[in-house]
Amino acid sequence: MKNIWKFIIIISISISLLIILSNPLKFGSTTIPPFGKFLNPFTGFWAQAESGKSGTHSFFTHPGLADSSEVYFDNRLIPHVFSETNRDMFFVQGYLHAQNRLFQMDITSRSIMGTLSEILGPATLEKDIFSRKIDFPKAVKSKLYSWKRHPDMIDLIKAYTSGVNYYIDNLSPKNYPIEYKLLNESPQKWSLEKTASITISLSATLNLRMEDLKYSHVLKQLGESNFSHLFPEFPRKHRPIITDSSTYPLPAKENNLSPNAVQDYFDIEFSSEQEPNIGSNNWALRAVLTQDSLPVLANDPHLPLSLPSIWYENHLNSEGINVYGVSVPGMPGIVIGFNDHVAWGLTNASIDVIDAYTIQWKNKDKGEYIIDNQVENARERIENIKVKGNDTHIEKIWDTHWGPIVYSDQTDSTDIAVKWISHYPDTHCDFAMLFGLMKANNLQEYQEAIQNFYIPGQNIIFASDEDSIALTVQGKFPTRKDGAGRFARDGSKTTNDWTGFIPQSDLPGFVNPPENYIVSANEWPTYKNYPYYYSGRFDQYRGRTISNLIQNYTSITIKDVENIQNSVYNLKAAELLPVFIKSLPINIQEEPWIQKMANWDYNYIAESPLPILSEFWIEEVITQTFDELTDADKNEIIRPEEWRLNEILLEDPGDPIFDKVSTKNVKENASQILAESWKIALQKFNNLNETSKEWGRYSPLSIDHLLKIPTFSHRNLFTGGNGNTINAITRTNGPSWKMIVQLQGDSTMARVVYPGGQSGNPGSKFYDNFIDTWYEGNYYTVELKNKPEKIKNKIPYTITFTPL
Repeated sequence: MKNIWKFIIIISISISLLIILSNPLKFGSTTIPPFGKFLNPFTGFWAQAESGKSGTHSFFTHPGLADSSEVYFDNRLIPHVFSETNRDMFFVQGYLHAQNRLFQMDITSRSIMGTLSEILGPATLEKDIFSRKIDFPKAVKSKLYSWKRHPDMIDLIKAYTSGVNYYIDNLSPKNYPIEYKLLNESPQKWSLEKTASITISLSATLNLRMEDLKYSHVLKQLGESNFSHLFPEFPRKHRPIITDSSTYPLPAKENNLSPNAVQDYFDIEFSSEQEPNIGSNNWALRAVLTQDSLPVLANDPHLPLSLPSIWYENHLNSEGINVYGVSVPGMPGIVIGFNDHVAWGLTNASIDVIDAYTIQWKNKDKGEYIIDNQVENARERIENIKVKGNDTHIEKIWDTHWGPIVYSDQTDSTDIAVKWISHYPDTHCDFAMLFGLMKANNLQEYQEAIQNFYIPGQNIIFASDEDSIALTVQGKFPTRKDGAGRFARDGSKTTNDWTGFIPQSDLPGFVNPPENYIVSANEWPTYKNYPYYYSGRFDQYRGRTISNLIQNYTSITIKDVENIQNSVYNLKAAELLPVFIKSLPINIQEEPWIQKMANWDYNYIAESPLPILSEFWIEEVITQTFDELTDADKNEIIRPEEWRLNEILLEDPGDPIFDKVSTKNVKENASQILAESWKIALQKFNNLNETSKEWGRYSPLSIDHLLKIPTFSHRNLFTGGNGNTINAITRTNGPSWKMIVQLQGDSTMARVVYPGGQSGNPGSKFYDNFIDTWYEGNYYTVELKNKPEKIKNKIPYTITFTPL
């Protein structure tokens, strides 16, 4: 009897707990999801674990399909899709994206539409406010408008959307991605708008660098003469992407800073929204340079790394298409890849396409502003942002002739509006570029395809089995008066607007250069004598490193290309440190750590302490040298780049810039600054914990889950490299996809890898199974096949789609 009562009590408690935990619990402003549902053994987390799909076959029907499609999977869970029509192929791709990356697609779309807080709560409210302020949704609408001008393309995108929704419609709660269970949410229908938002997320990542206010701030502190001295737009010596200036259009002209281009700086606090270290490498080699006498193309885009990865690897085959590469979950097509005859890759063009304009309100009530001596009404936009667990947040935003007010000064009648290229529709359809490249057979078809692409600007590299290589700096780039675009402009004058766009025929590019190779790594597209003015933040080191390494080889193998991609040689350190050391007093030059650095090979390997000392010293020299630049206005500081520091050190060690502002009665020179900076850097190094005195320990890489859940993340990876090395690994960013393609018609092969896995399910063995291979600098071999029976390493898991 006693045991029966114990049993009844335990059952009662269990039922009570289940009831309590099956509902959200609120503690103050914090709402905890219903863990009863999450822990349910039939529909909760335990149902999420994946034992592997081997030995299964799925069969689906849909009325929108024209014919049957088969999907075969290899032992890395790469889908090999064989369809009879292109429309069916994109339907299947949409289904596969949703099956493996649904939550990722949802969260990426929400980050653009400003609806993260709807499911994540107050923690993401500031992100949503910025998304609404900058008006990402307007960019999405413009993208849709452009797509709809191309009925054949929008039909394929609709097929992709239908594939996503077919998966969602047949998804039961027990199979929801684990993140939805944790958040007590459910997936919503996919749409053309959401697909467009995925493409805008790429623009937001790659071309939203807004440095106009930073430069205006520095200009105010330094004055025009000192600014021009410290911030030239081109280095004395550099290697641009397009090295043959004879290919540039029109007569050359000087790009001098125009005093009238500068608007007075207004004291508005601001911060950068774009991730740092957004960059990439690509290069192409003609057959004469390679051991196998075959053309080779390599690409490794550097992006913020996450789990799941931004990329999804796939092989698509249908009418006129047999293509392999990576896609972005949420949008159709192959973004970077190859087919039987051509390969293509991307790096960010880094050309500035967003400008800041000062808005002079009629009065502090705002609503009316001055433009061309007239009073203009601003459009008031009320954004209602739903916040899970909280009241709806209401944000009032003003839209002007130039664009939305993004930075506001509550105590003044002047605000900052931004004009961003992604806000404007175009006559072209960027998806047509992807589709065109997927089926391209030669150079001409590559050139025709890329003309459809306009945002975000990219360096699109190409190689073909006909031994042609090419690159075009492709995009929609505003033309401006010389010097304009670097600073906040006077928004009361429409004469300060963009003057047009660089014509397609005048975009920088070339074909089969005499060097027999092409390199791009986010450096300057051209030399200074290119006739159209442009500005931006460009890389001075990685492209030159790649070029030097290519020139060092006499007969390049695929393994050589892998070694180049994995290189952690730091050209910045190699150029700066010898100059630093030579300028030091003799007694300091003889110090042990200085001697080690003098004999160093400048490789940022994980086990070495020297990269730490290098970075500490370089940063301290910059801080001490450019102490004129302060953050007194609580704004981010932009300092001259390292290449400019090196130029000044070599040209004039007595330059007044080395004289510290804080020492009124002492006039320092470069040698003194370098010695003092070294002392500070060495002390900082000595203060480190002994376990942190290796580069890989001090600056480890973390690949976080989208929701920053530690258990679902890979943190503190012991890695080498940094943002200036070819293998550009930082604490959060790195090569997100490594691809090396050797083109030989029906025998085309590739070496590929990315730091993640195909599945978005943390319970799957395919969630992160590529990370170790990527981390070790290894690759997977891909052989492009045009028939299912030729695919290697297939697993007994297939999906069949047929018409209803």
